Amino acid sequence: GGIMAAKTLLELRNATRALVGDSVRYDPADGITVLQGPTTWTDQEVNDALNYAQNDYCSRKQQTTVVATLQSGSSAPISSFGEETVVHAEFGGVGMDKSNLNFEDRLNPSWRVGSSGSPKRWLTHEGIFYLSPNANGLTATVLYLEVPAPMSGNSAVPDSRITEAHHTALTYMAASHLLIQGRDQASSQKAGTLTAVYLNLIGLLAAAGA
Repeated sequence: GGIMAAKTLLELRNATRALVGDSVRYDPADGITVLQGPTTWTDQEVNDALNYAQNDYCSRKQQTTVVATLQSGSSAPISSFGEETVVHAEFGGVGMDKSNLNFEDRLNPSWRVGSSGSPKRWLTHEGIFYLSPNANGLTATVLYLEVPAPMSGNSAVPDSRITEAHHTALTYMAASHLLIQGRDQASSQKAGTLTAVYLNLIGLLAAAGA
C-alpha cells in the first residue's frame, strides 16, 4: 500500500489508548495487540469516543454536507446525537439569515400560522424546520451535515470523506473526549492539549488559549 493507509477501528482504538495512558503492547510476531494490565476504558467506550471524533471532524470541516430541499413545517435533519445539522438555507437562490424562536415570536406572535411575503429567515425548533415569513408550503434549499455511519467492527474504517492523512488526528480528539470525562484538573489540561494537537493536525489551528 501507499504511505497513507486507512486506519482500522482496532488501530485507532490502540492509538487512542496509548494517548490516554492505557498500556498497550503491539506484538509484531503475532501481528496482534495485547492490552497490558487493567484498562481504564472499555473497547465500547473508546469506540464511542472515536465515533464522536469522526462526527466532530465532519462537522468542523463541513466534510459531509448534503444539499436538499425542505418544506417549511417539515422535520429538520438531525444527527445521531440529536443536534440539528442544517448549516445554510436559501430561498429562490438567495441566502437567508438563521433566526430563532424568541426573535420570531416577538416580531409576530402568530408567525407560524402563516404570513405573506418571501421568506427572509430560517430556523429549526424542536426538530422542525421553519421559514419566516412563513408562507405555507414554501420550500427552501438547505445545506446540512450528514452524520457519518458509526464504526463498530474492528476492521471498520472512518467515513470515506475523511482524508486518510487525518485518520490519526481522530485519536487525539477521541483521547481528549475520554479524558474530559475524568473531570479532574490534570485530565482536563491534558484534554485541552490533545484537542489543540487535533485541530492543528486537521488544519484548523487552535486559537491562543484554547
